[in-house]
Amino acid sequence: MSTKIRQFIQVFSGTSLIGIGISLNYLANLGLGPWGVFHDGLSKTLGISYGRTIIITGVAVMLLWIPLKQKPGLGTIVDIFLVGIVADLIILNFELSDSIFLSLTLIAFGIILIGAGTAIYVGADLGAGPRDGVMVGLETIGLKIGTARNLIELFAFLTGWLLGGLVGYVTILFVIGIEFPFAKIRSIGKVAILVGSLGLFLTLIVVFYASTLLGLGFMDSLFISAALSISSTAIIVKVLEET
Repeated sequence: MSTKIRQFIQVFSGTSLIGIGISLNYLANLGLGPWGVFHDGLSKTLGISYGRTIIITGVAVMLLWIPLKQKPGLGTIVDIFLVGIVADLIILNFELSDSIFLSLTLIAFGIILIGAGTAIYVGADLGAGPRDGVMVGLETIGLKIGTARNLIELFAFLTGWLLGGLVGYVTILFVIGIEFPFAKIRSIGKVAILVGSLGLFLTLIVVFYASTLLGLGFMDSLFISAALSISSTAIIVKVLEET
């Protein structure tokens, strides 16, 4: 198999997996990430499907590449259209979950598929996604890519929320902690790891107990406590690794 054919297969399979993962997270009905909240809010405002909103947003974001002097590749174009198409094929043919167990399962598989699809897509090396291209462009003019990502995702989240996008338990994971730095935990030290683990456990218990006192069910309380525990621990780890 030639390199070009392999790259094409990777781009189409990777973006398809991302589209499936996004649709599973949507059907879970427990909240969306920053861009998901934006897409959902915009789709409700314009009265169009979630997948079409993904496509429209991708095209609009691509326009920002012009002043940032970024060049799209074949993968960029496929990413813009195929993710939205695949998402609509699933979302429009299935009902939203009304079971916490099913929702958690959908979220778990959605995250796995998005991660796997992203790795496959990036490995093809046929162009960055529309949002990643903007972040890379901003980095070239002096803005750190992490800062650029946070600012852009905060803007997307707030705009989507104001437009009526779905905000829920899952949103907490994205807005508060986002990325748990497992790879850098070793550099912090054993004592810090022990204290952090104890803090995570205690936070889990306290939040779970408080949630049950507020009248939430077992699974809802467990989900909220786990989300807040992991997110707060992620923030602490990031602070420790930068000091």
